[in-house]
Amino acid sequence: MLLQSWYFFVGIAFYLGTVGCSLKLGVLYSGTGDIADTIIRLSQIAETKVKADILTDFSIVLAPYNSSSPRDVISKTCDLIDQNIPAIVTVSSSPNTKLQIDTAQPFHVPIISVVATNPFLNTVSTPFLFSLLPSDFYQSEVIYDILEKYNWYEVTLMSSIDSYGINGLLKLQELLEKNQRFHIKDIVYIMSSPSNYGSEELKKLKFSLSRVIVLNCPSEKSALILAKAQKMGMLESGFVWIVTDSLTSNPLALANNDGFYNPSLEGLIGITGALNKAGEYSQFKVEYLTKYPNGSTLDLGIYEMLFYDGIKLAVSVFKDLSTPFHKTDITCASTTPWQKGKQVMERILSSNYNGITGLINFTENGETNRKVYDVLNFKNDIFQKVGEWKNFSLDFQDAITFLGGTKNIPFGASETLSGYHFKLGVVEEEPFILKANDCNGTDCYSGYCIDIVNRLAADLQFSFEYLEPEDQKFGSKDPITGEWNGMVADLMNKRIDMITVHLSASSIRGQVIDFSAAFMDAGIVAVVQGETGAKNIFFFLSPLSTEVWISVIVCNVIVTAVICFLSKSSPYGKYGSKILAMQTCPCESCKDMVQKRKCEGKNFRNIISSDCLLEKCEEENTMDDLSFFNSAWLVTVGLVGQAAEALPYCASARSLLFTWWLFILIIISMYTANLTAFLTLSNLGVTLNNVKDLLKQEKYRWGMIGSRYPESLLLNNLDDDYVRIVNEGETLKNLTHALSRVKEGGFVFIDESPVLAHNLKDDCEVFSIGSEFQKFVYSFGLPKNAPYANLINKYMLQYREEGYMDILWNEWSSGTKACTSRVGSDKKLNLLGLSGVFYILLCGLGTALFILIVEYILCARSLARSNKTSVCSALANLLRLKMGNVRKEWLGISRRKKHIGSSAVVTNKTTSDV
Repeated sequence: MLLQSWYFFVGIAFYLGTVGCSLKLGVLYSGTGDIADTIIRLSQIAETKVKADILTDFSIVLAPYNSSSPRDVISKTCDLIDQNIPAIVTVSSSPNTKLQIDTAQPFHVPIISVVATNPFLNTVSTPFLFSLLPSDFYQSEVIYDILEKYNWYEVTLMSSIDSYGINGLLKLQELLEKNQRFHIKDIVYIMSSPSNYGSEELKKLKFSLSRVIVLNCPSEKSALILAKAQKMGMLESGFVWIVTDSLTSNPLALANNDGFYNPSLEGLIGITGALNKAGEYSQFKVEYLTKYPNGSTLDLGIYEMLFYDGIKLAVSVFKDLSTPFHKTDITCASTTPWQKGKQVMERILSSNYNGITGLINFTENGETNRKVYDVLNFKNDIFQKVGEWKNFSLDFQDAITFLGGTKNIPFGASETLSGYHFKLGVVEEEPFILKANDCNGTDCYSGYCIDIVNRLAADLQFSFEYLEPEDQKFGSKDPITGEWNGMVADLMNKRIDMITVHLSASSIRGQVIDFSAAFMDAGIVAVVQGETGAKNIFFFLSPLSTEVWISVIVCNVIVTAVICFLSKSSPYGKYGSKILAMQTCPCESCKDMVQKRKCEGKNFRNIISSDCLLEKCEEENTMDDLSFFNSAWLVTVGLVGQAAEALPYCASARSLLFTWWLFILIIISMYTANLTAFLTLSNLGVTLNNVKDLLKQEKYRWGMIGSRYPESLLLNNLDDDYVRIVNEGETLKNLTHALSRVKEGGFVFIDESPVLAHNLKDDCEVFSIGSEFQKFVYSFGLPKNAPYANLINKYMLQYREEGYMDILWNEWSSGTKACTSRVGSDKKLNLLGLSGVFYILLCGLGTALFILIVEYILCARSLARSNKTSVCSALANLLRLKMGNVRKEWLGISRRKKHIGSSAVVTNKTTSDV
């Protein structure tokens, strides 16, 4: 009985400690705006629900504040703490949430945030803050994936100048900068006054040609920005606006005063935390409609539903805690925190609550584990879900309708410059810029660069006018004052929008302006007037260097000796075949003749004819047709393209002679071509080989135009000789002045090669010295970070790739003559340059010797068949005979033998043994 009574009292105590205990939760929210009324309604529904099901003594203390007054935000937070409230649910922006957590955390009072998404709120230093929405870091990931999916690589970021706007896009900025394919055209922070909010910034955006804009502002400010963008024509087809959760959670901010939406808004893309209607949602819907029959749950966005879940989450934590946890014992004046606050914080951190939005739980920093977003599209006056971002993956269920009502994916960048009017800087200089006399206006100009401008204007749909600099200079930097002059200064001072002349791209200019894609390659060249006084009487030797002339003479002697050798050695030559016939004939008369000649120590030179094998040889004496003298004549006359009477008969000598003729043909052709170039010049008295030779002589003066690129390029060169050329030369006024100095004679002008090539194209008395040096490119000049640079570069590259630039240059630079010669040592052909020709001759010599060997083998094979001996024996015998013939016939060495009797009789020996 006593035991039963004890259980009864324990049950009563438990009941009083739970159902009967008192619990108050505080709610902080802005007292203005449409969401305020909704919070009041939802608080009433939540309070009724909790009283009926969980805690009978439960109440919600509402604390609306002035969101524009930080003092009021802090004051209302303290008011709740003073009422001993153990937990607060706040529907506040990130800045106000920061003020609230800084006020409540020292007292260990937990705050559950519904709206704040600042990524820097939930840290280890704010353990008492719990966020029901993921931070803006994850929203940035969603936006980045959308940009990448549609290949929108040129992006402008626009935000309010507050922590919500700035911090909300930090992660997106970081992601875009890491990917080199993306280009952030601009980052715009709206700092305009409230009466003119965003107007100046939107004008800047329109001028920058931005087409993809990410807008991150509070809902009311976002709506104001979009309204002004519509008036400026920035909500038309081709534009893309991506708005963040601040606006998508409060779409009513977009409505006009009459409650209707502007049709231009159709096509906005929005991001919001995923709104999952789960768990108790069906019951909640019934309760909401019962309480407010004229309302609709469609009016409830993610913020409202999360607020309801935030209340129920806090109640679920406290219902399992005893009465001492339901009420604090501190106020804002206390010096110590609430002792049980840490335990409450840990309970919230470890909770798993299934609400009307799904499962709610937290990371160790108090941030929600649920990181799911919906991608929305504003259609039919409402944001409709078209896709979902979950587990770092983007998935679209429906096609997006883009601004302008089109389903076609916008390009993401402007494709024209329609509406732009450019002021273009020009300076007259043929053939790039020409101006008609006594004429004013755009139509007065013509030239190579003008044609490029005209085509750009037609393709990009912009208008323009031309302006000339007051000093008529392209632009250079004063080394003393650091000031710029010419068109570069005009571009820097915004007097002009683009420099449309043949502007040399340099690193110095690149510090203050940008350059378009290059339209022409160029370099520096020096020109001088040719001289007619001093003549070189041996000018005809100039085309070839001395070592080449010597090498040709040496080769002439070598080929002469080899051809003579081949003709006498080959058994198929005129000389060799006759000797072989006499040496190898088996008839008695030939044997007697051979023996007699041998005994008398005489040769076969005067033998004209005989019977048998000799009858197959020529009747006339051909033994001396290709002697050394005749061979020398044969080879030497080949140098002048002639042929001698006697020609070699054997294949080996003929192959060598063919190689020699080929060698001579090449030498003569190159000599003739080079000699023609030398004879064309009237400046044979000019002794300068390159521009550096100016420093080694006193005959010529030189100079270049001041404030022009060649001057600055050489001054900054690492080669001291180029620096000396500038410092010791004259500074000329302009191109006309410079060319007149050149025509006077004795003066060398240094300037850009295309300019000189055009202006001297018909003057055959002015020549360039050496080769072009210090290469560079011509481009148009653009302001730093010009928004239209990409479009200009796109078309400039296209024009060059399709050959338009070359066609245009040929039209403007063509002349009646072609005086393109230059003076300098590089005209003379040296031995290294002709080494390949000598290699051909060397190969011919080798081929001839190889054919001689083949001839001997073929002859030995024929003799072996007739004498019925082996080929090797016949070849050895043939070589022995030839060596003997060489000693007697060529060298005149006779070896006499002693004979028995007055006559010698050769017995049992063939002629081949002689």
